[in-house]
Amino acid sequence: MARISWDTVCKPKVKGGAGVANLGVKNKALLAKWSWRFVIEKEALWRKVILAKYESNVQQWRFKATYQKDMSAVWRGIVENAKDAEVSKWVRSESFFWKIGNGKSTLFWWDIWCGNRPLKVLFPRLFRLAKNKVSTVVDSLNYSGNGSVNWGDWFSRPLLDRENEMCKDMANKVSGTVLLSEVEDRLYWINDKFGVFLVKKCPDLLILDDEADVNFACSEVWNIKVPPRVRSFLWMLAIDRIPSKEFFIKRGVNIQNFSINCLWCEGKPESASHMFFKCRFIEDFWAKIFNWWDAVWKKVDGFVEFFALCKNVKIAASKKCLWLISIATACWTIWLVRNGLVFDGRRVHMENLVFQTKIRELLWIRSVHNEIML
Repeated sequence: MARISWDTVCKPKVKGGAGVANLGVKNKALLAKWSWRFVIEKEALWRKVILAKYESNVQQWRFKATYQKDMSAVWRGIVENAKDAEVSKWVRSESFFWKIGNGKSTLFWWDIWCGNRPLKVLFPRLFRLAKNKVSTVVDSLNYSGNGSVNWGDWFSRPLLDRENEMCKDMANKVSGTVLLSEVEDRLYWINDKFGVFLVKKCPDLLILDDEADVNFACSEVWNIKVPPRVRSFLWMLAIDRIPSKEFFIKRGVNIQNFSINCLWCEGKPESASHMFFKCRFIEDFWAKIFNWWDAVWKKVDGFVEFFALCKNVKIAASKKCLWLISIATACWTIWLVRNGLVFDGRRVHMENLVFQTKIRELLWIRSVHNEIML
């Protein structure tokens, strides 16, 4: 029985996930890299082969390709991948910025090269009237003797007064562009500060539009210096996916051989929040742990509120890391002791629970700070 959806597991840790790589998305990103390489590697042999074999299709292909029956399986996979909705967030025209050199590789209307949006978006009316909608920058910028742009018979009909004003605005916008005949246009990916298409950044872009609230505890538990399995456990506790008795009942699992109530206080059903924070026995335990650190325990309703309480405890910055190790150790010890009680009937007294926590905590702290002597 899956306790956590795969989409949640594959989210970055800062978005409340476990940061596990989604191989499907990774594969799409690797294929999308070829869209970038096709434009960048102009002298590559493989690109020349593609140009020779699919010449009629290449100009339209750039980042959107039309299907051809005689395509090889490999190239067809790259072409079809470029049409994918997820991939379009990485390799659509709006994802790139062109620095103009000779203007031969940049499309005047479709590419971003003058400002932060394509000219077809800035001047949609003029774009609809343009005769050639896929012309390059070098073919479009025809400067007259006074340095202004001469549009000639660019448009399908004479322009109205309002359209002439738009045309002047567009001319003013592009008139500062200097064409350098010996310099190639250069492509930059806007999602990287160096302008290079990086596969490792692609999965993160898919969740940038995710407006779902993410509690800070989900991401910060991954930074605590405890064993990886304990960090994973804390993350499941933060998103309320600990397999408590109440959790199993909600999923329709038959647990007739076990009492649904908490075995420490036998007062209420065993939920994650009750097991770790609301049980009277556990509240006394937390009071002792907090007191050990000269902190004050306050009642909380769940892990997120508990983690906020721990983050706000007044402890020297140099000891904050050790404090977080302490609370992580305490949560893990509660879980181990609870399992021993449920499955083996081993009941642990308060003094033993606190002792186990402190010993385990000191061992984990020493693994981070070797200078601490036990």
